[in-house]
Parts: sequence; C-alpha cells; structure tokens
Amino acid sequence: MKRRVLLVDDDATVLLTLKAVLELNRFEVDSATSAAEARHKLQSHEYDIVITDVRMETEDAGFEVLRIAHAQRYHPATAILTAYPPQDERWRQEPVESFLVKRLRPENWCSSWRLY
Repeated sequence: MKRRVLLVDDDATVLLTLKAVLELNRFEVDSATSAAEARHKLQSHEYDIVITDVRMETEDAGFEVLRIAHAQRYHPATAILTAYPPQDERWRQEPVESFLVKRLRPENWCSSWRLY
C-alpha cells in the first residue's frame, strides 16, 4: 500500500516538482495551495505525512496546517518545507517533526534539501 502525503505550498512550481519526485518514489500525493484547502483535505482524508510551507497566505499559515494535522485522530507525521527557516526557537512550540529547507534557486531543490 502506498503511503499518502499531503503537500501544501502556494507555489505551483514547488507543488508540481515535489509531487512528481514523491510519486516517482511510490508515494500517493495530494496537494493544497492554502491552509484552508489543507484543512478541508485533512478532515476528509487520512495522510501518513503532511509537508507544508510556512509562508503562504499569512506568515504562519503553515503552522496552522501543522496544528490542524496534529489535531486529527489519525496523527500524521509532519514536516515544514521552507526557504526561510525560523531564526528563533518559536517553531519548537509547534507540532513539527522535521524541517526540509528548499534553496531559493529551483534548479538546486532536489539535490540540496536538508532534513533537520
């Protein structure tokens, strides 16, 4: 059975690129372009992992997605995908398990993601 991923980012290029990479690696991927769309999907489907950008419609929209994911009865794993890692420790208060840092240049994304 394929593991299900919800990928949330307001950048269509990021969504399409990462979705293709994950699907090539046998993941089943749904995507959302906002926290509101992610909320709807989290409440109507079950996911093994939720990967979300932080900065979307607001500076903290991704943290809202993480809180919604964490509140689901099925408790998916969570990760932040961001080009702007937090400079303070505030993120440690959020239900995030991993950080994936994307480079600002798209040609380097797949080869340069780091997991924190």
